[in-house]
Amino acid sequence: MKLHQKNFSPGIGTTDPDFALRLSQFSKIKIYCLSRKIPIVLLLLWIVGGCSQNLPLSAQTMKTHHLADGTFKNNYLESIDKPFSKLLKWRWNRVAPEPVAPHLTRRASPVSFAGPERYMKPGISIEDLPHIDLIVISHNHYDHLDRLTLEKIHQKQKDQPPRIFVPLNQKEWFEDLEIPNVVEMDWWEEQQYLGWKIHAVPVQHWSGRKLWDRNQVLWAGWVLEHPKFRFFFAGDTGYSNDFIAKDFIDLGKKFEGFDLAAIPIGAYSPRWFMKQAHVNPEEAVKIHQDIDSRYSVAIHWGTFAMADEPVDEPPKLLEDALTQKGISNEHFFVMQHGETRSLQFLLR
Repeated sequence: MKLHQKNFSPGIGTTDPDFALRLSQFSKIKIYCLSRKIPIVLLLLWIVGGCSQNLPLSAQTMKTHHLADGTFKNNYLESIDKPFSKLLKWRWNRVAPEPVAPHLTRRASPVSFAGPERYMKPGISIEDLPHIDLIVISHNHYDHLDRLTLEKIHQKQKDQPPRIFVPLNQKEWFEDLEIPNVVEMDWWEEQQYLGWKIHAVPVQHWSGRKLWDRNQVLWAGWVLEHPKFRFFFAGDTGYSNDFIAKDFIDLGKKFEGFDLAAIPIGAYSPRWFMKQAHVNPEEAVKIHQDIDSRYSVAIHWGTFAMADEPVDEPPKLLEDALTQKGISNEHFFVMQHGETRSLQFLLR
């Protein structure tokens, strides 16, 4: 098994991959870390798009994270309050971080002339990707869900399209693009595919691609189970509070630990604005411990200037946090963009 840290973007309009996985022969699985703040394992790819229509649910049938108006909420945080006024306050007062690499003209944005700029050159083109069996989408923000990426993958694999797993209310966006083979899932639902169990699990985040579609589409982390390997992809997430994050404790108990987890470490500053939605490196280490992961890999840093911290700061603070907890950086490691790493030793 090989883990590839690849910075990935298709063309006009950037992406921050989630994950996709080639599943045909588990003994030869390759995990590709495609882009961004370093997305990784299971090639989850982001995409760019719109949102779906929701129908209100009755109080009798609603799950606790479903709201009567058809939107969604987090388990242990009523809402992530990011009104436009706070966004303006942050953007007005912020000092742009120093770039650590030249950026291309691509952005994580619905338009090509504005939005977070890309600092890291893509490590692989869509044309060079192997056949993809599975894609999982964590949520619909533009740095995780990119229309051009998915359209190009669809064109490349029209005869054998990948199975795409998405959170609730995201399937309609794919249907509008005429991209087939999409499975919509709620938290704690499970599907079987090519010998794998695919679970959608709770994380703390939010969704929206426009000013008027807040939380109309669900967000999710993903667990992929095979008899020899158990993997957790966190997507984007905050930590419930300073002392305990029940989502991750619940996850660790339910699955009895993981062989590998992909945990975000970047886009955390300023904390007054980012804390509810994005963990910092110290909180990432807490997640690693909460879910009892044998190994974790850092994602969500180094590609887009999504926040105020220097683009190369997250790995440094992760090293400090690991040292404080007495955890080896071999067990929670950072991959550079374009790096490949064999993980055959993780197979049970």
